[in-house]
Amino acid sequence: MKMETKIPTQGLFPHKRAYGEWFYVIDTIIRRAMDILVAFLGLLFLLPWFFLIGIFIKHDTPGPVLYRGLRVGKGGKAFKILKFRTMFDDEESDKGPPITTHNDPRITPFGKWLRDTKVNEFPQLWNVLVGQMSLVGPRPEDPDICAEWPEAYRRRILSVRPGITSPASVMFFDEEERLSILAVKDDYLENILPLKLRLDIHYIERRTVLNDLDALFLTLAALVPRIREKNINESVLIKGPIFSVFYVFFKWLFVDLVVAVGAVTASFVLWRLSTPLNIGALNVVWIAILIALLFSITNYFFGINRIAWRYASAEATIGIALSAAFTTAILVLLDSFRLFPIRFYPNNLVLMGVLSFMGFVIMRYRNRIITGLARQWLARRGKGANLGERAIIIGAGQLGLKACRFVNQGYLDKVIRVIGFVDDDSYKVGLVIDGAPVLGYTADLPALIDQHQVDILIFAISNITDRERQKLLSVCRQTPAQVVGFHSLINSIGDSLAAASDAPVQGQNIEQVLRGLSEVDQRLQENDIARARQQLDTIIEQLSEQKETITN
Repeated sequence: MKMETKIPTQGLFPHKRAYGEWFYVIDTIIRRAMDILVAFLGLLFLLPWFFLIGIFIKHDTPGPVLYRGLRVGKGGKAFKILKFRTMFDDEESDKGPPITTHNDPRITPFGKWLRDTKVNEFPQLWNVLVGQMSLVGPRPEDPDICAEWPEAYRRRILSVRPGITSPASVMFFDEEERLSILAVKDDYLENILPLKLRLDIHYIERRTVLNDLDALFLTLAALVPRIREKNINESVLIKGPIFSVFYVFFKWLFVDLVVAVGAVTASFVLWRLSTPLNIGALNVVWIAILIALLFSITNYFFGINRIAWRYASAEATIGIALSAAFTTAILVLLDSFRLFPIRFYPNNLVLMGVLSFMGFVIMRYRNRIITGLARQWLARRGKGANLGERAIIIGAGQLGLKACRFVNQGYLDKVIRVIGFVDDDSYKVGLVIDGAPVLGYTADLPALIDQHQVDILIFAISNITDRERQKLLSVCRQTPAQVVGFHSLINSIGDSLAAASDAPVQGQNIEQVLRGLSEVDQRLQENDIARARQQLDTIIEQLSEQKETITN
């Protein structure tokens, strides 16, 4: 039976690189240089030990020192992999299955030790040096096993050099102990190979030099018996400890260092306006490095560096403030014990901390700050900004706020721009709500529509009587703008549409969606729940079809 029936391939090949092409070119060059350097030095250092191991192998059983097995390499090209021989050199060993178990009778006494310690794999450094293999990569398989792979897996895995080790190798470090000696090949194909292939695919799609260092580190750790007895978490294998630390710690360290240099420089400049200072550029750099390190270490232990700042709430700045305060307190404490080569003023250190805090916040919220400035710019441009349909929300209460956020933060922000609100509450007129001003009263709608060239009116008032509602809707329908109701179904519509499509609604489709929502609102006013639900399902289906079209 072919493996296509056992291994799912759908959804495992994103074909989307996280970095630019230049990154992968440099990464490939560095990886190959590391392979050559490590393989050359490794062979040079291990050559005497190889000679000693060869003597033990010859003394243990007759036969050659090295085993040369046929394997499938990059591009499907076959090559001979080198290993220290661990089996008896006889006809029974040659005719046995290509997969071995822990208690395989073909394994020699000394060969068992070689396999348990993985020393039998060391000669593959020669395969790495000549370019047939890499230090880290999917383990090369026997041609018969490779023929069992699904075509999608075979094409992707054979696009890179096989390796001496890999995350899958670490996960299945005790592979031979897991296999049943009675049905070793079937057990391997059904229970181990699918998981190994999946891990190999994850590794290939995300491989970098840092990932390779992680795999090498985890391989060395797995050689320690006490660590080997513990199961290594799959997420650790995919991300790796070195890459994980780099990602959650160092990715912000460099940004914070730039911010700290600016904050320290600014504090010295401001302080020098009133007090003579002779600090020196070198002192500015090392105090900035100290601030960035202390701040990053504090963030790491407090878990602040794990926050996805693009989606963080305003309350997350409290964590930044506490971390900056803690960093400043350490600086003041170090200065009080005269541990700095120069003497600082406590007020100057506090100023550094405050400016650093402001810079840290700005850098973490930079995308949202830029987006807010862009919205303000478009609002100031008025009639000159013609990006998307222009809308006014009727009602500046909670429902109006939800409607505004639904448009601005969902897929509709590509095609609808909220100009502002109208509301009959005099205390709200003139205020700015979620970045949009309350332009006037509902009675001002005809003039506002003409003044701002409004295309859509979003009805978002729920706490009024039916008579008031019908009166207001009649006023709206006398204007050239299209009226859409967003009252009782605002949340369910938002959730349903977001689940149905994560792609923006484009072109003429927006009019179709808006007409559909207006019909849903009309059916609800008539208490025709069944037809309203049917119309909503139609809208969701249309968006799903559009998503498939855009994806394809």
